[in-house]
Amino acid sequence: MDGKFPTTATPDVIESYYSCIVSAIKKAEKDTLPYKKFNRHSKPYWNPNLTVLRDSMRSIRNEWINNCHCHDTNCEFFQKYKSAKREFRTALRKAFDEYESNLAKTIESNLDIDQKTVWTIINNRKKKSSACSALVKDGVTYTDPKKINDIWLSHFQNVFSPSTYTDPKRETEITEKVSSIRKIVNRDQNNITFKLSDVSEICSKLKNNKACGHDGLFYEHIRYGGKLLIKHLHHLFNLCIKCAYIPNDWRKSMIILLYKGGNKPKTDTNSYRGISLVPSITKIFEKMVDLLLTLLAY
Repeated sequence: MDGKFPTTATPDVIESYYSCIVSAIKKAEKDTLPYKKFNRHSKPYWNPNLTVLRDSMRSIRNEWINNCHCHDTNCEFFQKYKSAKREFRTALRKAFDEYESNLAKTIESNLDIDQKTVWTIINNRKKKSSACSALVKDGVTYTDPKKINDIWLSHFQNVFSPSTYTDPKRETEITEKVSSIRKIVNRDQNNITFKLSDVSEICSKLKNNKACGHDGLFYEHIRYGGKLLIKHLHHLFNLCIKCAYIPNDWRKSMIILLYKGGNKPKTDTNSYRGISLVPSITKIFEKMVDLLLTLLAY
């Protein structure tokens, strides 16, 4: 990214400017950071018993191949191999299910007290297939990925629908807060700008190992991106305030499904907790707005 800063504040300029910032960060990442190839064969649930059963199955298989290599159901060697294979696969599934259940329990118990552990588990599981491969709706089991996506879409539309909000006290609290913010903004609308020093300080205090949004940018990209990146973010944030507009990508989030564990049915949407992830730059902008409103309130 060069040192040019847009001088006009329009939605199109903001969209283009933000896109250039994201592209520059990703290019810098690709050009400078080493990558570790994901090992799809990694099995964290593996245990010594599985090693014994696997070696035994392989030995019995070799014995079957050397003697006859037939598929006669009455053959002693073939039956012995099928039995060993069945025993190994049963133990493999059991170990995997226990591992998934323990992970779910760890996430559920640490969600509110140790988020670092939670996100470490989630990030390590991102490359793996989802545990939700089937859903039941109205008594019918669906396994088609498109249909499953449609069911989740309908589920979260209902979850986030205003009509399902039933806490009058909380609703009143939010309404009063919004009204207070509007009064502050109307009173000081000519003085609402972000300081470069505040943007720099907030970015320097961003925590590592946090989850990213759909754009793939982590806090580390910003924290170690250099002074020029901070200046561009500072300019972008002020353009957003001046134009009263935010990029469309900031209005999107990525929902991560977390299985609640506790032997709950994995085919039920209520057995999962949805966590919404927004882009890292969006969260920084929110921190800046919160800081600015706090300063304006006094």
